[in-house]
Amino acid sequence: MLPPAPAPARRRSRGRVGLGGVMFFLLVLVALAALSPAVTHARMTDDDDAINTTTDPSADGDDDDAADDDAAADDDDSTSTQPFHRHAFVVGQHHSGTTLLDLLLAMNPNVTRLTDTGQAEDEGQHLQSVYTTARKIGGARRWFYHEDAHKTERDVRSPKRTKRKLVKAWSPYWDMSKPVLLEKSPRHTTMTRYMQRIFGLRTVFFVTIRHPLGAMYHFYHRFNAAKQRQYYNDCAELDIKGFLTVYDWLVQDLPYLENVGIVSLETLLDRRNTEAVLHVAEHMLGLAPNISINAKDVPLDNAAYLEEANKGDIEPLPAPHIVAPTAAGDLMKAGAFDYKSRAQRSPLAARNGGGGGDSGADGDGARWDDVPSLGASRNHTEVSSSPPPPSPSSLSSSSTTRAQQRRRQLLHYHGSRAAVEVHTGPGAQFSWVETFKQLQPNFTQRCAHVIDKYEARVNAYGYSLRKLTQHFLPSALYPYLLLPEAYPHTRINNISEQVRQQQG
Repeated sequence: MLPPAPAPARRRSRGRVGLGGVMFFLLVLVALAALSPAVTHARMTDDDDAINTTTDPSADGDDDDAADDDAAADDDDSTSTQPFHRHAFVVGQHHSGTTLLDLLLAMNPNVTRLTDTGQAEDEGQHLQSVYTTARKIGGARRWFYHEDAHKTERDVRSPKRTKRKLVKAWSPYWDMSKPVLLEKSPRHTTMTRYMQRIFGLRTVFFVTIRHPLGAMYHFYHRFNAAKQRQYYNDCAELDIKGFLTVYDWLVQDLPYLENVGIVSLETLLDRRNTEAVLHVAEHMLGLAPNISINAKDVPLDNAAYLEEANKGDIEPLPAPHIVAPTAAGDLMKAGAFDYKSRAQRSPLAARNGGGGGDSGADGDGARWDDVPSLGASRNHTEVSSSPPPPSPSSLSSSSTTRAQQRRRQLLHYHGSRAAVEVHTGPGAQFSWVETFKQLQPNFTQRCAHVIDKYEARVNAYGYSLRKLTQHFLPSALYPYLLLPEAYPHTRINNISEQVRQQQG
């Protein structure tokens, strides 16, 4: 007999189950397709915050719990800035006038600067652990040669988290009730794009610049006999290269910055310009002009200065195209002669000064007591306060380290800002010329090979190696000058303007 056929009801039951499975599978595919754009958008957002090419393993901290840290940044009332806050940075080569400009801008009642930090010149770089300080990557005369010196927005892993860390480090030394939070560190001259990414497009940068040989006066006027011989043989080439490296980096970054103003120390210390420069800076910060200063002209009539001042005007040379220092091999190499750093040889010396700021040890091993004949007359002639700050000898050794006692007089200014007196005129602008010419006699003829090599590039920044007191319109910086009209329309400046137009 044939076996009985399967029951039709059973066949219908299996048919219904198969159709339901297919429909469920199709619904799952539709749901996944709908979720895919949202997942892709979230992944792209995460990748944008995660862009990073830094070689510093400590930069921006760890990557763990980044999302939690970003959320905490908005909830931490003790360290977060408010919408009305605006960040401003004073940058420039060491000893180019950054501390002076920092103090003068803080005279506006709506501006607060870092105060009483216990660090060299109250620089914010020494208070944080997010990025490497100048002290750790070579000191004041070499940090810009380091591969980690230049940082841009691509080196920021998480802007919110990095901002929270920096503000937490700096906020104890600011008056957070004021709308403008000012910070000053020469290290940040090659980190402007990095800081703008962290603090936003409203961030303002004020840049100081000074004759490269004048800026290095802080170091060479304290050299001992051995260093004086080395400096003589070098024809100051290391200092000239350092100047070009710092500002060539800056020129690469300027087009990316939303708010930047540049002023030379020579212009700032011209009594006719001082308040005008500060009022333009206040306007950039969105503040009404409020700063009023006492200016005192300091004459200068020594033979060295008069010899330079009486030279015929130097016409600026057409400058070569300014490229990133890494593309200019002669800049990124320290050269056959270099100053060996005591900080590099001795960890103890690095802890006691190193050279990242303006402390007693400059990073090159020179201290004020190395040259008794010169060190005895170390006076900062750009700014003073009333009453005068205590002299280093009167400071208590129990509360102040030896390195702190040796810092420049300017560091100890915390008095009434209304009492600031700015020393202006040739005595403040060019007092360094006499000491330089003592260490570099017959500089123009003896060091012609160095002058010929760098003159055109130095001219682009408004200075000359042939005439040390020459200062004209800096073609490389013209669009960003705080007060371009401070440079008179003389024949030399007209030539400089023609050079700028040809390059542009």
